[in-house]
Amino acid sequence: MRASNTLRSVCIVLFVAACGPSTMTSSHPGTGGGAAGGGAGGGTGTGSGTGTGGATGTGGGASCTPNCAAKQCGDDGCGGTCGDCPGTQTCAASQCCQPQCTGMVCGDDGCGGTCGTCSTGTCTNGQCSTSSACPSARQCGAACCSSGQTCTNSVCAYPPGAVSVTSSGNKLPPTWSVTDATVLKSDDSGTGASAHVNELVTLAVATTSSTTPCPLPHTSSTGKVYCDGFNAKDTSGHAVIVDTFGFLGTKPGCTLPPTDGTAYTAITGVWVDNYDATAKTDTFVVAPTRCGDLGSSGTSTGSTPTASTDIATLLASFPDGQQVSNIHGVVIAAWSSTTSFGFTMEDPQGGPASGLTVSKGKTSTSTAVVPKVGDYVSVSGTAKKEGPVSRSIRL
Repeated sequence: MRASNTLRSVCIVLFVAACGPSTMTSSHPGTGGGAAGGGAGGGTGTGSGTGTGGATGTGGGASCTPNCAAKQCGDDGCGGTCGDCPGTQTCAASQCCQPQCTGMVCGDDGCGGTCGTCSTGTCTNGQCSTSSACPSARQCGAACCSSGQTCTNSVCAYPPGAVSVTSSGNKLPPTWSVTDATVLKSDDSGTGASAHVNELVTLAVATTSSTTPCPLPHTSSTGKVYCDGFNAKDTSGHAVIVDTFGFLGTKPGCTLPPTDGTAYTAITGVWVDNYDATAKTDTFVVAPTRCGDLGSSGTSTGSTPTASTDIATLLASFPDGQQVSNIHGVVIAAWSSTTSFGFTMEDPQGGPASGLTVSKGKTSTSTAVVPKVGDYVSVSGTAKKEGPVSRSIRL
């Protein structure tokens, strides 16, 4: 999503419906979508989708045509804006980017900024160290690079990550089917619902949609309020948040959020932890990857991918900040913008603790391109914790 999970990320603005009769409007002006889970979005959590916005305006008698092509935010060239980045994302080079400073006190934030500086000592893997035992070959300005990292412009980094596609058109992993809406709740324990973060889930419960109140509001700098999702309420009134922004972007091909009172027998999507690194809060959501997921029981067709438990093995002993390679999985969701992309992948057989996000931020030098849903891929990059439970690989 917008934070994590990496993935989004990989950092997953959406075409959305009104949350209120007077202040809520239906779509973000001239912006792309966002990364579900932030992940890493390398972004990760960076914004997703490519949007255009603006209309010909006049001022002082002279005409000016705003230019928001391939821009998610920033100046439109006419004194206006191409949009505002949601939540804690920042605008860099006209693209939304989620700074990644969880657990870090110094070093690069992944968006061209910094997580802080060390008043004394050196910065190593996001932490200040007073040790002077850094080998000269690993000294990098004020930082001390880890083994395997290289120093570029006083910044330590592992070699850029890579993504290779082994096969396409594969059947997606079986969804985690939930028949009790109360099970899908915010949970940082690493068990229960949080054990299925970044995995496909099907809410197999009769629900109706409601945007009153809006569960995922976003307020722009001009004071306009946008709604990026809806509550799916069961007959007892328990609500599960559905994120219609994270993977669907601004042009999903259907009207979202749906009209209040729309009934669904089932909803399928990726179970995402939208983590706010600044407020240190998270919101768990179901993020559909296509319009057809609203009402879908989660069945999938295609070829049977090669069996693999690479992701489950990696998550069992996660090497935060270290380089990993040849991690295989099936792509279950993806987003992209002009400068970054992210995707979520899962072990082919599914099951608890078998999904993570992958993201390429705007500053990454990786030559990887975004894969398609159903691709069986091999990924190499830097392992990164994205909040309490979500995990990612940054390219």
